[in-house]
Amino acid sequence: DKISHILIKQSSVMMFGLLSVVIFNLTDAFYVGKLGVDQLAALGFVFPIATFIISLALGFGVGVTAYVGRKVGESGNSEVGKIVYYILIWGVILAVAINLLFIVFRNFVLNLFAIESTVLVLVEEYIDIWQWSIIFIFLPVVGNHILRALGDVRSPFLNLFAASLINIILDPVFIFGWKFIPAFSIGGAAIASLIARIVGFLICLYAIKKKVTFLSLKIDCTYFYVLIKNISHVWGPATVVLLLVPIGLSIITKLVSGYSVQAVAAFTISIRIQYFALTVYDALSSVLVPFIS
Repeated sequence: DKISHILIKQSSVMMFGLLSVVIFNLTDAFYVGKLGVDQLAALGFVFPIATFIISLALGFGVGVTAYVGRKVGESGNSEVGKIVYYILIWGVILAVAINLLFIVFRNFVLNLFAIESTVLVLVEEYIDIWQWSIIFIFLPVVGNHILRALGDVRSPFLNLFAASLINIILDPVFIFGWKFIPAFSIGGAAIASLIARIVGFLICLYAIKKKVTFLSLKIDCTYFYVLIKNISHVWGPATVVLLLVPIGLSIITKLVSGYSVQAVAAFTISIRIQYFALTVYDALSSVLVPFIS
């Protein structure tokens, strides 16, 4: 096939996957917005934190995609199973570490935004549940990069779509209540997101298991160290660049909060809509790294 045809085909699939992520976030904003302006603003203060975590995962994912893609190109699948196994182990270690660090420094992070007391209560209500989903925000991003490096763009789309669909279904159920399920208000959005992300991660893990064979579960510490060191040559610089987005978003959110709670709520909606415009660019950039590798 021509290069252009391959890129268009793969990026088209990824574009629909990324649109699912946008819809996931817009669904949260839509239903939480029905609770009130303060609740929507509370969601807006969490968004830069979530973006920060996703950027950390994307940085690691770029390094993973470049390395795994190159190994697939060099040696087929002879060593890939071992590499993927070690990457997943390191991904879990990173995800757990980031999750624990956030729990420890959570109050410090929230104080940086100087949130009004009435809104802060709502932010904490949401984060009490949301903080346990950090692992399942981080790991699927890494897993999807592994799949793309293996030449599979369909599975990342499927797990992103599934997570978005589950979130759409569960958001109103847990936010407003349904039959025997009580209304959790803004906390319900966090519960729905947690369940959706766990399901997305399990689909991702299943897809990886179908793609590669883990011949041994033993860990070679020397090999493990060299692997992570090689990945870090791309992982480090990529993460630094990607973290500029959530840092900038955090600064803007804090500046906007100086005007009013309503301004933060409006910004919360606008920033989610803005991501629609970036889906084509993001989809193409997602498939370029494994393709070049």
